[in-house]
Amino acid sequence: MRRWLLALLLAAALPAAICRGELRVFVMTMGPGPELYERFGHNALWVHDSADGSDIAYNWGIFSFDNDFISRFIRGDMRYWMEGFDARRTAEIYAAYGRSVSVMELDLSDAQKRHLQDFLLWNQLPENRYYRYDYIRDNCTTRLRDALDAPGVLHGQLRRQLSGIWTGESCRFYTRRIIAADALAYTGLEFILGRPVDQPLNAWDACYLPEQLEKYLRAAQGVDEGGVMHPLVKPDSVRLISPNRLEPVLQQPPNWLWRYLAIGVVYGLVSGTGIVWAAGSAKRWRARLALTPAVAWEILCGAAGTFWLGGVLFTDHWAIAWNDNGWLFTPLSWVLAWALLRGRGNTRWARGCAVALALPGMVLVLLKLSPLAMQANGPMLALALPIHLCVAAALVGPKRLAKARGA
Repeated sequence: MRRWLLALLLAAALPAAICRGELRVFVMTMGPGPELYERFGHNALWVHDSADGSDIAYNWGIFSFDNDFISRFIRGDMRYWMEGFDARRTAEIYAAYGRSVSVMELDLSDAQKRHLQDFLLWNQLPENRYYRYDYIRDNCTTRLRDALDAPGVLHGQLRRQLSGIWTGESCRFYTRRIIAADALAYTGLEFILGRPVDQPLNAWDACYLPEQLEKYLRAAQGVDEGGVMHPLVKPDSVRLISPNRLEPVLQQPPNWLWRYLAIGVVYGLVSGTGIVWAAGSAKRWRARLALTPAVAWEILCGAAGTFWLGGVLFTDHWAIAWNDNGWLFTPLSWVLAWALLRGRGNTRWARGCAVALALPGMVLVLLKLSPLAMQANGPMLALALPIHLCVAAALVGPKRLAKARGA
């Protein structure tokens, strides 16, 4: 009963007089979903053909968890494909999950619409549908954008308009505000994404996100065969088919720098205190228990650094390269973790290792205060540096040195 009621509501909300004209083209935009890979939204090109009464929503975001997806994801070699589905059924499915669905009709000439339809029919053929997916440079939204801007449709006019508009934002800005609801994913992306995602975006590049493409299409100008400019989106054609019923996405990224700093300071003090206490403990099991926070941190840093280094060397994930966090989380932490576990934290090379882990963070702080700062990694710096400093201070502090010399 609920499904039939939803279908009736959707039918009433869809643009009226759909049977007029042979072809009509709409951009369908779906809001963020509950899953992490759905948080950035989705979209599709909806083509109504009154000649056969078809309503097809073509989208480039189809993938399968089968066919070696996990290993391809790790290597940065994901295979997505384009496929057309019934437009009304597509809207119903997204609306049923509580995601917003909106449509807007494009003001294209008959020749432009026919050329676009021919391309879509060609693109969904089995031999043409697959492409190598990239979350930022080549995804379901950039493919839709490029299809509209292709020769025969907008002839590059859309790119010429949007490339001159600077948003003042970056991929990291959009990622932070969209992923803010998931603190663990937020932290993971803050760590793994490097300098490439901090580059300022123009409007054309920002259209890797469905919400941004919808925004800029509304303000864009189309061009007909005679070179006459006109609004690309037909006036009063924007319709909200289904409202968002999920937690809304933030419009500005959260400022969690002080949270990360507080966690780093507290954990650092606990780790440093544990190291000092373990040095004076006669019971081996008590010493190891006291060292647990510091050892756990060094193991985490070593694992994270190894993971990042492996991604840079052996995968095609370009967005993780040139990452200042690689100085904060390094495989060198494995060595210090081993030294602490073996009770060799008072050796000269263990103390040198601790200092070597802390120094890069101090250099990064100085860079943050200068015009040379290139990566917005403040949260990771605020988290990691206090812990590295406390561990180093506990190993090389005056009391620790005196105890080591006395031994």
